[in-house]
Amino acid sequence: MNVGGVDHYAVLKVRNSASQDELSRAYRKLAMKWHPDNHPQEERLSALSRFKNISHAYQVLSDPERRKVYNELGEGSLNSDFKEPGELFQEVFGFSSPLDVNAKQPGGLQGALEKVFESALEVTSKPEITRKAPPTERTLSCSLEELYNGCTKKVKISTNQMDSSGRMIPNERILAIEVKPGWRTGMRITFPGIGNSKPDMLPSDVVFLIEEKPHKTYKRHGNDLMMVARVALVDALTGYTAHVDTLDGRVLMVPCVDVLHPGSEVIVQNEGMPMCPFEEKTTHHLSEEESVYLRDACAAEDRKRSKGNLLLHFDIVFPAHLSALQKAAIRHALVELK
Repeated sequence: MNVGGVDHYAVLKVRNSASQDELSRAYRKLAMKWHPDNHPQEERLSALSRFKNISHAYQVLSDPERRKVYNELGEGSLNSDFKEPGELFQEVFGFSSPLDVNAKQPGGLQGALEKVFESALEVTSKPEITRKAPPTERTLSCSLEELYNGCTKKVKISTNQMDSSGRMIPNERILAIEVKPGWRTGMRITFPGIGNSKPDMLPSDVVFLIEEKPHKTYKRHGNDLMMVARVALVDALTGYTAHVDTLDGRVLMVPCVDVLHPGSEVIVQNEGMPMCPFEEKTTHHLSEEESVYLRDACAAEDRKRSKGNLLLHFDIVFPAHLSALQKAAIRHALVELK
């Protein structure tokens, strides 16, 4: 899963099914528009950032192998062997800057200008697609064990995709979702531009919403885990050791030496849910503008720990019946506590 990545189709303003020719035209238009040399000094940094994104998106999508890996596995699975934005621009246009009137272009200055205008005319023949179809949302149910340990969940989706001729074609694919330890209900995992297509619109995003399944033993409170342990009255009064099965298969031995009463709580530090350093509003290939993160709301001292706490509450089991002899013995033992 590529946290904070970029939707390369949205960067180039093309459909998910864009052909090589459409990608080339889109790159030519946008690279010329956002080349830093076409902007005043105060706008150059912003333009350079856009220029780099456009170059990277084109190199990913114009290479069939890279495009396949990106579509199926995400940005993080790509290699890092990319050309510098200026090098790619030089290769495509034949000159390094729109202002380079002495570029070594067939026909000299006139040839260079013709190439610029040719690139601009190529992309004006078709309207630019900027609207995106509404997102398709699905629930991704996860057990508390899966959210504690992390896991990979594979999900099959069926969508209608538009090919280059405008025909709607059914498409099935399996998505691999990397669930990170500590994620919780409400997390959104976004796969940009792989949903249903509609005429004159970019394909929709597919969004999965994390939903935590109820657990037979534990309840989750933020990063803390709470469980109720049944304890006999004699153990509550005289002390005992609680045996706690953790979500990762360990057994904790928790000594309870003080008298336990209804409402007692024993806190085991750092045995709750794993803490995420931050929680993503959305994940996968987001644009810079969309890459917004929600910081974990835990206190500063909590950030130093890797997990929340385990909170042990107790269900004290009283005997259903006592004989007269037992009552007398208990009274004798406890009379001094009055």
